[in-house]
Amino acid sequence: MRTGSIILLVWLSLFTGLAKSAPPVLNWFFPSGGQQGTTVSVKIGGTFPEWPPQIWCDSKDISLNPTEKNTLSIKLDTKVTPGPKLIRFTNKDGASAIKAFWVGNIPEIEEKEPNDS
Repeated sequence: MRTGSIILLVWLSLFTGLAKSAPPVLNWFFPSGGQQGTTVSVKIGGTFPEWPPQIWCDSKDISLNPTEKNTLSIKLDTKVTPGPKLIRFTNKDGASAIKAFWVGNIPEIEEKEPNDS
């Protein structure tokens, strides 16, 4: 009986520890891109157990700075090449999936309603 209790306690402590670990989950950006040489305020969707998370980007010509919760300031250098730039969030428990942020050479125009005419 005592051995069964010890095994149960070990099992519970293992799974309790696993439940506490939570890597960030990055689902989307809005807007999903920006123009070279501009700074874009971007809303992000997902789950971020710790704010700010660490951010990885595959381009050194992009500066990503967390501002308020679920918002990033993304500064796009004039030298950044147009196309998708890969971004992921990390913390001590893991990493999010990689998402693409699109860089272009023409201005981004946000759609405004009503726009039926």
